[in-house]
Amino acid sequence: RRGDDVVDLRKVDTTQRSRWVLHPYLEAAGPTTIYADGGQGKSFFALALAMTIASSEPICAHGVGDPLPVLYGDWETDQFPHAERFQALCVGHKIDPAKVPIFHQRFTASLDDSAPALQGRIEEQGIGAVIIDSLGMARAGEAESSHATIATFRAIRSLGVPVIIIDHVAKSHVAEKAATGRDSGPFGSRYTFTQSRNVFSLTSKPSRDGLLVLATHRKSNFGNLQPPSGYRLRLQMDDDRERLLSAEYIPVNVSTEAAFIDQLPVGPRLLKILQGGAQSAKGLAEIVGLTEPAVRKELLAMNAGGVTRVEQMTDRRWMLADA
Repeated sequence: RRGDDVVDLRKVDTTQRSRWVLHPYLEAAGPTTIYADGGQGKSFFALALAMTIASSEPICAHGVGDPLPVLYGDWETDQFPHAERFQALCVGHKIDPAKVPIFHQRFTASLDDSAPALQGRIEEQGIGAVIIDSLGMARAGEAESSHATIATFRAIRSLGVPVIIIDHVAKSHVAEKAATGRDSGPFGSRYTFTQSRNVFSLTSKPSRDGLLVLATHRKSNFGNLQPPSGYRLRLQMDDDRERLLSAEYIPVNVSTEAAFIDQLPVGPRLLKILQGGAQSAKGLAEIVGLTEPAVRKELLAMNAGGVTRVEQMTDRRWMLADA
């Protein structure tokens, strides 16, 4: 209840700690939330991030500093699906599993109730980061409850290590995004968004040999939003297609991968289209599947903050400002 010791900010050596544990997904202070609709591969992606932290191997990001043991806190399933994916990722990325300290623990009580025991496990195993899968199951109360959400984030803070949180989206949010192109954020209380240091949305599409995965940075408390990151998740199954044998995340250039265009936020999608030449607002609306007023609003928003990125020509078509 006393809080931490008082610190004289004049005497803090800011070079003692890197800002990042895993660039651009996890900072040393403050949790990251990754949210997606069901079936988008968010648990798989979170495990790949955990393995990157634990091994410093660039599976789907770049670790900063020494490898850290990771605890995968699981409120949704047991160890077997994660172990199969873990072993497949080790095969796909040619990593020795013995050198990737990932621990799994299943929970049934809320994180608020489980935090003291989890703190003990963190100390006992020397855990350097935690995955929470998922917030909806770990929260002690309704998703829309600000009280329950704040209590959960208070429990997360009490763990004393960087945390990646997996969360879902409401079905109404999926419908809203399809209609307007705007992402409404994770399911439930707005405090999930505000209490997270960084927030990413995850979307995916089936490909010939796995999934195409897009991670879009939605919030950053410090610094600018990072550009979207794209991956091809290549999966190899056994002959009966029942067991995963190998998995590999391969970075993909988002700006040149056609399959990602309709998954990008509206602004980047419009900029990508305008790179091919001037378009009317009506034409842009037809291409991106939004209403004309929604497209005009997005175009005007691109020029906020004194930065002119697009401009309207005398024939009322829109073009890139530097074209």
